[in-house]
Amino acid sequence: MAQNDQNAQRRSLKHLLIKKRMQLKFALIIAFSLLVLLAIFQVHTFLNLKSILLHGLTQAAAIEIRFFQIVFGVMYILVITLFSFFISHKIAGPLYRFEKDIKGLAKDGDLTRIFKLRKRDEMQELAEALNILVSGFRGKLINLAREKKIEVDDRYFKI
Repeated sequence: MAQNDQNAQRRSLKHLLIKKRMQLKFALIIAFSLLVLLAIFQVHTFLNLKSILLHGLTQAAAIEIRFFQIVFGVMYILVITLFSFFISHKIAGPLYRFEKDIKGLAKDGDLTRIFKLRKRDEMQELAEALNILVSGFRGKLINLAREKKIEVDDRYFKI
């Protein structure tokens, strides 16, 4: 039961912003791009309505169409904003994890540390490369210690 509570907490919306500055930057870039497309769509629709009005559409029908255009525009903005935060989270989450793990590695020197990400996270190849790097360092330090006949703390150099 505690595991389910912990998983629910990890997935809550308040944890959506991990690296706030970076995520907001990416979210704004995505949102701005999509909002530009929305503005183009809105202008295109407005010009079409103007053309239709000139050729016989009633003013009441035009107002109704414009109302739905605004309602859908607001819905698009909400969807675009949520979408941009979720996309940025898929990038910021792994970067946050790498940052924490690298700082931990630097702090405690534990060369048995393994960089792991969730299955669906991006940057799996980077995690694998970091694991190869740390494993290589561990192997070289063990070989150097053996050559120089230096005792090392086994808990940091397990193979």
